[in-house]
Formats: sequence, structure tokens, C-alpha cells
Amino acid sequence: MTQVFVVSGATWLVPGDWNNSANTIEAIGAGGNGSNCDNSHAAGGGGGGGEYRAASNVSLTPSSTITINIPSGGAGSAAAGTKLFDNASALVLEAKNGDNGTFGVGGGAGTGGTGSAAHNDGGAGGSASGGFTRSGQGGGGAGGPNGPGAAGGAIVSNGGGGGGAGANNGAGGSPNSGSNGGAGGNSRSGSGGGAGAISAAAPGDTGSSGGGGGGGWSDGASTESAGGSGSTDPVWDGAHGPGGGGGGGGGRGNNPGTNGGAGGAYGGGGGGAGRGTNNPTGGAGGQGILVITYTPTGGGAAYTLTAGRGAFSETGNAASPACGRRIAAAQSSYFGAGQAATPRLGRRCVGAQGGFAENGQAAILKCGRRLVGAQASFSCNGLSAVPGRLRSLAGSRGTLALNGQSASCRLAGRVAGLSGFFALAGVAVTFRRRGEIWMQAAPATTGWISAPPDPAATGWNPAPADTEAWTSPLPNPATWTLR
Repeated sequence: MTQVFVVSGATWLVPGDWNNSANTIEAIGAGGNGSNCDNSHAAGGGGGGGEYRAASNVSLTPSSTITINIPSGGAGSAAAGTKLFDNASALVLEAKNGDNGTFGVGGGAGTGGTGSAAHNDGGAGGSASGGFTRSGQGGGGAGGPNGPGAAGGAIVSNGGGGGGAGANNGAGGSPNSGSNGGAGGNSRSGSGGGAGAISAAAPGDTGSSGGGGGGGWSDGASTESAGGSGSTDPVWDGAHGPGGGGGGGGGRGNNPGTNGGAGGAYGGGGGGAGRGTNNPTGGAGGQGILVITYTPTGGGAAYTLTAGRGAFSETGNAASPACGRRIAAAQSSYFGAGQAATPRLGRRCVGAQGGFAENGQAAILKCGRRLVGAQASFSCNGLSAVPGRLRSLAGSRGTLALNGQSASCRLAGRVAGLSGFFALAGVAVTFRRRGEIWMQAAPATTGWISAPPDPAATGWNPAPADTEAWTSPLPNPATWTLR
């Protein structure tokens, strides 16, 4: 199975091994930004969490390029969500973005996208309650494959900021508790929400495993602290998953305020900023993502050919061995130096600096290379050889062949066989059962030729006949003609 994470770009190259019958495409829309603030408005509302959508067994053309859209955090609900189109430019999948927060009002949740295999809405951003306007509200969590995102924490008194929400079936962010920031909502595992700040000395804690960030601290009389960031639920791997919402920043009128915490990647809503004379900023929403999972065409077990200083591949692709590389297989198809080889029951092609093949393909041997096979067809230097069972061709500085092809030996070569036809230096000999032809060089010569001597004169035993077996103790060398 192959999984691809797409986090940027306007197009996507469909893999060459794309499988239209075994794929899932998942999407999370972008989270909304938490609202900025100033000294004349209510503190910032939290951003909404992005929606989750999925489609399955999408038909795409392998190796083609299709259109996608990956929105940035804070794109807002009016902008295009995370999208994927097919080769006919038809919309296959869209996960909607969460909306941005405004003064005292949280952004709406991402919802209403396209993709029928699965969908879970994002969580809404937190809002101010009861006219309390001092600190920011928590961001909403992103939806995911395990459930919707939760809503961000509100502020219910003039104190700390609201907690960010958990993602993917996590818990909602808590409202502030007096001056203390609200706790971030836990992840779907029941933990991971960041603790709310309890003093101006430190911000709210960052969430973990999809939990929301804790809200910042404010008592209205001294320095405030910022909201904590949301986190990623590692539902696909350690770095990719739905994001929790950021915590709201602490603030107070006529004094500096603090920033909201960022929404977690991917799709978490940002926490709203606390009210202040320094115009603090809301936390950024988490961007969108496409997650594409498929089983490559061909499937099954993966096979590997490995080599140093050589290029190899499997099943119909070229393989170029170098310096003693080996290709071995049982009942599988390979290529060596561009020639097809189809092993059967453990055949082997072995060579150093040479081209080899099986089943009638050429083999060019150098420096005493060897071809050996059982019930298979081979050739050496372009001349065919068909062994019966376990035939062997061997030679030193010579060209040998079986079945009627010529054999030229130098300096003590040997041709041996069972029930085969051989030729030596142009003189044909037919063996009916078993026989050998030996050649020797006279001390001062480098080669010889022979006309077969009269069997009666040279001790053949018995005299050869067309249908009888014969053996040959070597005839008297003096009767051979030397050249």
C-alpha cells in the first residue's frame, strides 16, 4: 500500500501504478484564523475547524496531471476548500474550510463539502458570553476520520482566555475560570488537552496528540499571558493528521493584550487575541491537506533485485549486470543485456562482463565462462546447443557447439557426449552410444588434422559399424597426418 500526503501545489501527478479499484482520497479543509483585537472592540473570537471528507475508488488516468487545491490557514469559508478534480475536471472531493473569527464571535465550522465515502464537520470557534470582552476565545478542532472536531472554549468572565478544542472526535475547549485560562479539549484518546495558564509568567500549554491549546491568563491588573497552540492527531503518521484548536490569549482594556495560539496542523482553528492597546493578533488556522492511499497495480508481494555498480529490474524491465553480478529466479521472467531469459525451476544466469540469456537467446562468453542447464536450450557465440539432460560444453580458447555445428580446438581441447553428433576440424563422426574423440599436438606443431585411419589397421575394437557401439583406444599417432 502506498500513502501520499499533499500539502501544497495546484496540480498532482497521478502515479503510474495508480489503481482505480483500490484507493481512498481524504481531505481536511483549512482552519480559520482567530480574530485580531485592539483596545476598542471585544476580544477576538476563535477560528472554526476544517471539515473532513473522503472518497473511495476514484478513477484517474495513471501518469496524468489533475487539478487540486490546498488552502492556507485562514482562507475562510468563502474560499475554495481542499479539492481534487478528476481527468474530466469534475469535482471529486472537497473539504470545506472553517471560518475566521471576528470581534467576540467565533468562526463557523467547516461543513457542506463533497465526498460521499465519509465526512465529519469541523468545530466552531469559541465566542464571548454575557458581554465579557477581555480575553480571546478558543479555536475549533478539525474533523477527521474518527469523528467531528469539537468547539472552542468561550470566555464567561473578565478573566483568562478560552481553551482550544480537540480534533477528530476530541473534547471541546473549556471556558476560562476566573483569571485562569480554560483548558484545551482532550484528544479522542481522552488526554492531550493543554492546561490553561495560571499566571502571567507562562502562556497556556500546547496540546498534544490532537488536543487543544490552553487559554492565556488575565486578572485585569497586571501582565497577561498568551494562548497555547493546538496539536496534531497522528492518525496517518507522526506528522500528519487533524489539528486541535489554539487557546485564546489573555487581555484587558487600556493595556497591552496577548496573542491567540495557533491552530494545529491540519485544519485546526486559531485562538482569538486578547483585548489590548498593542493590537495583538489571533492565532493562525492550520492549512488543508490531501491524503491519498492506494494499492499499486500488480499488488501482491514486492520483489527486489539489488546490485552494486549495476542496474536491475524485474518482470520485463532491462537488467545490466557488471563485474560478476547475478540474476537468479525460479519461474519468473528476467532480462540480461537486453535478451529475454525465462527460468524454470531454479535456472540461473551467471556472468562477469558478458551477456547471457536462456531459452534460445544468444550468450556471448569471455575467458572461460560456462553455460550449464537441464532440459533447456542454450547457445555459445551464436551457435545453438540443445542438451538432452545434463550436457556440458567446455573449452579453452576454442569455439564448441553441439548438434552438427563445427568445433575448433586449440592446444588440447576435448569434445565428449552421449548419443550425439559432433564434428572436428571438418571431419564428421556419429556416436550411437558413447564415444570420445581426442586430439593431440605433435611436440613441434600447433595443430593437426585427421582422416580417420583404417579401423582394421589401427586396432579399433570392435570395428565401427553404423548401428553398433564402439570405443577407441587412441590410434597410433604415427598414422595421423600432421599439419
